[in-house]
Amino acid sequence: SSAASDVYKRQRAGILNQDMISTAELSRAACCNLGESFTTNPSVDVSYSDAATGAKQIKLLGLSGTYVQMLAENIPNYRGVASPYALGYIPGPWMQSIQVSKGASSVKNGYESITGQINVEFKKPQTTESVSANLFANSLAKIEANFDGNIHLNQRVSTALLAHYENNLMAHDSNDDGFMDFPRVEQYNFQNRWAYMGAVSYTHLTLPTKLE
Repeated sequence: SSAASDVYKRQRAGILNQDMISTAELSRAACCNLGESFTTNPSVDVSYSDAATGAKQIKLLGLSGTYVQMLAENIPNYRGVASPYALGYIPGPWMQSIQVSKGASSVKNGYESITGQINVEFKKPQTTESVSANLFANSLAKIEANFDGNIHLNQRVSTALLAHYENNLMAHDSNDDGFMDFPRVEQYNFQNRWAYMGAVSYTHLTLPTKLE
């Protein structure tokens, strides 16, 4: 029938307008934070909006990040003065996946999504128990350390600890113009997550901490 055909077309359009960046793709991109995780996705462009402070701007469908709604597990996040720096607040190893919706989205999660939504899913405490850590250093004296692990306390309660540290140890001015080539940043991020799996319900608690 024509009604069923219309429903199919709307569902197909919704599928075509949404991209999923999975854990495998995040590993292939070797990203250090959310802003660097879109290198393998042509739909999203990330560039510096302020070279002095390191603020980055995201573009979706050619429009600036002002019209893109940022979500953390389907909850609106990183609004206002935090938005220029939000792309550096989420370390790459913390992310389980990223969903990018292009075009005007539902107002269920807010009204800001004029050009689209970007939703970040963090690693969950209730997944299979695991521990991972990695270290990064480059020739420009930038170092990073990441740790994440989870444990099941019993059949219903589980917890996870996510930690991140980064530091630019030296200032760089390769063209000797008196201005640093990029800002020096020292950042500590911690997140403790708890999950309770009830018989008919699911409760989740997140305790984030950030120092910069």
